[in-house]
Amino acid sequence: MAFRKTGVIIPLLKLRQRSCRDFPLFLWITILGAWVIALGETPMDRYKNLSEDSGVIAYELSPGAIVVQFNNGWKYEYTDESAGASAIATMHRLARAGKGLSGFISVNVRDAYVRKFR
Repeated sequence: MAFRKTGVIIPLLKLRQRSCRDFPLFLWITILGAWVIALGETPMDRYKNLSEDSGVIAYELSPGAIVVQFNNGWKYEYTDESAGASAIATMHRLARAGKGLSGFISVNVRDAYVRKFR
């Protein structure tokens, strides 16, 4: 942003002290991401929710496991051992597709989670 003063364009940033607003959003996201990683938590992937009525809001995939976060804030971890390898493979596919994960969980693996946490 700039304005004219006596025929010369002067950048607005030079006219005021730098504040938090002067830093681009991607820089703040990078800083926040570094803090999250430093604290030992990795950000979950946002669920696409293509059906627009899912209770799932985010998920995290790892070999042989999936963590699913629901809109009530609870996270459930399902593993090959708790829910079965074929169910986990299906859940991975549905999570990436962004549709059908909540329904699959409620019908097939509802209580087969290893842990429930916030």
